[in-house]
Parts: sequence; C-alpha cells; structure tokens
Amino acid sequence: MIARLDRRVEFEQWIHLYVERLTRLAYTYIRDWTASEDAVQDAFVRAYQSRDQLRSADNPFPWLARIVVNQCKTIRRKTWREVITQLLPYGEIRGAEDTVITKEETSTLHKCVMGLPESLRIPLYLYYFEEMHTKEIAHVMGVSDGAVRIRLSRARERLAMELKRGEEDECRREVTESKISIPDAHRR
Repeated sequence: MIARLDRRVEFEQWIHLYVERLTRLAYTYIRDWTASEDAVQDAFVRAYQSRDQLRSADNPFPWLARIVVNQCKTIRRKTWREVITQLLPYGEIRGAEDTVITKEETSTLHKCVMGLPESLRIPLYLYYFEEMHTKEIAHVMGVSDGAVRIRLSRARERLAMELKRGEEDECRREVTESKISIPDAHRR
C-alpha cells in the first residue's frame, strides 16, 4: 500500500514537472495543441502502467519523452486530416508590448522550424527547447547519436537558408511598398 502511494506521489511530481515540456514536444509532432495535451495525458497513463521499465528514476524525462513520441506516432497513424500550424505556446505570460515586439520574429522562426521535415524538426526542438543531450535525443527517437548530430547540423543549415531567404523577401517587399505610384495620366 505504501509503495503504491509513493508511486502515485512520484507520478504527480513528474506531471507537475514535465507536462508542459512534454506537451510542447508532442506539439512538434502533431501540430495541434489539444491533441498534444491528450497525447501527453495518454502517455502518462502508459508510463504509470509500465513504471517498472524505467531505468533511471533520477532523470525520467527521456523515458517519458520516448513514450510521448510513440503516442504521437500512434495518433498520427490514426489521423488523416490536415493540421493548421500555430505558434508554439511557451507557457509564460507576457505584457502586450512584449508580445507585439516579439510576435513577428517568433512567428517567422516558428514557421521555419515547423516547415522542416519531422526528422530534422524533432531533434532541433529537443536540443534547443528541451536542452537534451544528443544521446538522450537518440534514445527518444530510436536512432544513433551520430544520426542526431547530422540531423541537427542539417536542420541548422536549412533554418539559416530559410531565414536568409525570408529576410531577402521582406526587404524586397519593403522596397516595393515604399515606391510612390505615379498615376498613368502623369506618365510620359
């Protein structure tokens, strides 16, 4: 009875500590906030049922992340509809001024990240947003450590190209919009 109660308390702590991080991870797969929350909830149920398989209770996040990734893959296999990409919710409350200032930059970066193929997007997210080591990411994704490093490198290259292309497009748009249009009657 006491061991069961300890297990429950431990899982409540894990939920409190990891639910937001795992939901953001699920979002990178599913691209739907509500479905991501559902996937994480289902993953916690599965984790609770298979708690005995956890090797390191000191750092359960990689194990939980692997369960979430598997749950997301299951959901995606079941889902046939197109999902609309929205901004990643960061969970922190900002003032209106901060939101307005950073929204465009965040939106551009988010569009570029979400435009990456899943094989590049997921390791990039885990590495930079969840601050996981490449070995942990390899475990979560079921690939080698070297494959994770290669994917991170390719993701960075693609992001740099997309951001540069976006800046060039923005400059062209600003130049085009700043030109004064002369009515046809005044042209010779």
